[in-house]
Amino acid sequence: MPQTTARLLTGGVRSLGTVSRLTPMTFLAAARHSGPLLTAAGPRAAAQMILEAYERVPAYRQFLDARGGLPPRRHGQSAAQWVATVPTTSKSSYIDAYPMIERCWDGRLPARGVEIDESAGSSGEPYQWVRSTDELHEVHRTLELLAGYLLDHGPRADPARRLVTINAFSMGAWATGTNVSAALKRKGVLKSCGPDVPKILSVLTLFGPGPRYVLCGYPPFLETVAEAARVAGIDLAGYDITGFVGGEGMSEGLRDRLLHHYTHVWSAYGASDLDIGVAAETPLSVWLRRAAHGDAELAQALFGSTARVPMCFQYDPATYHLETVEGPHGTEIAATVLRPTLSPRLRYTVGDAGGIVPLGRALALASHHGHTPADEDGVDPAWGRPLDLPVLYVHGRADSTVSYMGANLYPEDVGAGIDDARGAAADVGVVPGAYCLELVDEDDPRPCVHVELEQASDDADLGAATDVLVTAIRDRLARNSSDYRAALAEDPRAARLEVRLHEVGTGPFAGSSTRIKRRYVVADPALRVREEPTLEELLPPTHRATLTAALRAPSAHNAQPWRLTWLRSDDEGPVDPDAPQTYALRYDHRDYLPYDPDDRDAYLCMGALAETLALAAVRNGLEAQVTAVFERDDAVLDVARITLSPRRGDVDAATRRLATQAADRHTNRSDYTREPLPATLVAQLEALGCALVDPTRIADLCTRASELSWRDRRFVADLRRWISFDRNAPSGMTPHGLMLSAYETPALRAAFAIGRLPKPLGRLYASRDTHLVRSAPAVAVLGAASLDPADLFEAGRRLLRAWTVVCGSGHATHPVSIAVDRPETAPGVAALSGIPVPAAVFRVGRPTKPAPRSNRVRLADVLSVSPG
Repeated sequence: MPQTTARLLTGGVRSLGTVSRLTPMTFLAAARHSGPLLTAAGPRAAAQMILEAYERVPAYRQFLDARGGLPPRRHGQSAAQWVATVPTTSKSSYIDAYPMIERCWDGRLPARGVEIDESAGSSGEPYQWVRSTDELHEVHRTLELLAGYLLDHGPRADPARRLVTINAFSMGAWATGTNVSAALKRKGVLKSCGPDVPKILSVLTLFGPGPRYVLCGYPPFLETVAEAARVAGIDLAGYDITGFVGGEGMSEGLRDRLLHHYTHVWSAYGASDLDIGVAAETPLSVWLRRAAHGDAELAQALFGSTARVPMCFQYDPATYHLETVEGPHGTEIAATVLRPTLSPRLRYTVGDAGGIVPLGRALALASHHGHTPADEDGVDPAWGRPLDLPVLYVHGRADSTVSYMGANLYPEDVGAGIDDARGAAADVGVVPGAYCLELVDEDDPRPCVHVELEQASDDADLGAATDVLVTAIRDRLARNSSDYRAALAEDPRAARLEVRLHEVGTGPFAGSSTRIKRRYVVADPALRVREEPTLEELLPPTHRATLTAALRAPSAHNAQPWRLTWLRSDDEGPVDPDAPQTYALRYDHRDYLPYDPDDRDAYLCMGALAETLALAAVRNGLEAQVTAVFERDDAVLDVARITLSPRRGDVDAATRRLATQAADRHTNRSDYTREPLPATLVAQLEALGCALVDPTRIADLCTRASELSWRDRRFVADLRRWISFDRNAPSGMTPHGLMLSAYETPALRAAFAIGRLPKPLGRLYASRDTHLVRSAPAVAVLGAASLDPADLFEAGRRLLRAWTVVCGSGHATHPVSIAVDRPETAPGVAALSGIPVPAAVFRVGRPTKPAPRSNRVRLADVLSVSPG
């Protein structure tokens, strides 16, 4: 799109946003009729904003130049696709890296008309943010209009009555507190007192039940006010009070409790470093969230998960272009602010996990699952025609997690675990209240959950309560977090979790009434999604951890063709965790590689999985008995039976060491240093049936094999099937995992488009692996007794041990078996290595940089059950 047209479009989007904020009527008209149009125009407006900022914002230009410059716009590439290629900004990468003035337009701060806001200090030292008077006017006007929509519409609204707003948000320089006051004073009488309960009650007493009230504050604080009013003899049932809350998530259980005292309770979404009032709850978004709370299938369809039903909001696409990006903790929200600001925010991430759903799709999904919009009184929650604005769902701040043993522990999951334990805790005389999460003991860190005792009977068994909470929190973490499940599988230390109980107002909760933010736990028994236990949950925990760890086994193209069947001796329910359980390991030929016609790679990877599983069993206090079967049923090959049982004897030191090292085994495709391998490592590889060969000589064989393969349509078809350009694909390889460069990825796409390559191009494509092989300090060839399935299976077990030994010594491996894949070059490998039946070839050396881990399928995707 020409820049002139783009500027006109951007100006049009901004103008429509400005017009929509002129009056409540224009606000509703725009929100009800122009949402899809503005959503479609948003990416183009965001692209133009990025281009302008690159020219006029010094810090942003430096930021992009340090990352390769402004990405080129390819022919046929849409604005949304191009915007998605622009690096995201964040506090750490952008705010902390560049001075405040350089982040402003033209690198200057106006001499007047500037205000400084402060972000809440719960995540560390407070940050300072500059905003112009004009942009704050727009913020205040938007908040005023949103408040007017929520207060002056609906079946019980009475706009003619006086409105008294009590702002109980923390005040001072903190952005939300001061700006809520500035916005709502236009609506009526305003009292800004901060979280001061006596002052709030005095306002209620002064004006009495006649006017309408708005009480602004953090969700749990509103419950504190309601309890204080009861104690003071003030009957809130006679008052018309609407709660405006924000700053943290709110469960529907808490909302229900608040609705015993308040007419409505609405939440909003924003961040001081991004913008204030980015999105807000509406009657329709609340209905949608409550429907998902009680329907696991709808929650899965809307949010991709049933573990945590997120907060739901609607937002104005004329003001914000929102998108999802992959952050360090998973999918996060990135925002580009489209209206003029003093310091622009461009693809800015605050670390919130969530996503965006068009309203039409959200309502269609709800309808498909049998939900028609209606509130508890049968009233249309959209109050007539809905606001046709996109739905934003937010799980919570990803960077508020605790990282431990490679897993991220979400406070929301900890809170859900405490909820799970409430019944059992009450049985031993304890009612848990607020909580917080931290790592304790610097010398031997482990996660600790501090829980404030809301109530404790005189005969409370605090030890039993602690045990109950530990078990429930750990189980919930394992259920909700794949990272935590993987950590449990890879290292038993990941199961260490402490719970410390505290009297009210003591320990980390001392002085908490004056803090801006606080973590709370809210029971939600009425609305919680109830699910039958999954097959994984029925497994003994040590078996579940062992089988999950086994899925880290290597396989050609990361195809993971294995299937596991639990051969149960009974029909249902939990099993005795100490009873042996047998699992069938199977290989489905329909789910593997046409270019592996003799199944050599498949049988090797089956052996590697069996060995990975056996070593994981050692880490989990089990022993694994592996019995080869090799019986075929149509396209499915029954490979082995694996029986897991509690370990009866001691494990020798070498096996324990190997089991520990196996948890961190992975492939590294980077360059290796030329440092020679230690003699001890060479001896260990030779003892496992490997021969070390001259890298320069085998590089020639690899080059010829690669050239032949790139001319083979079956080989290219296999690669096309098993290489995904989706970084989160659970199986197959990705350019990120292959460590391809910026030019190698489009070259790979081109090869797939061509289908097969002539010899010159084949040699060019082979050059990368040729370089890696030729420059390695060593290349190993592992042999098999024959190409029979049983012998290849045994070779796969040795291969896994060899790779584990290498990684355990601080070195790395990279399979380059293409030379034994081709019948034209395999005899040359045999002659060079002296191994009659070469089964695998791999580089060995000390890597020059760390490598990303390949993705894996979930245990639930490969596990089934059958009568034993």
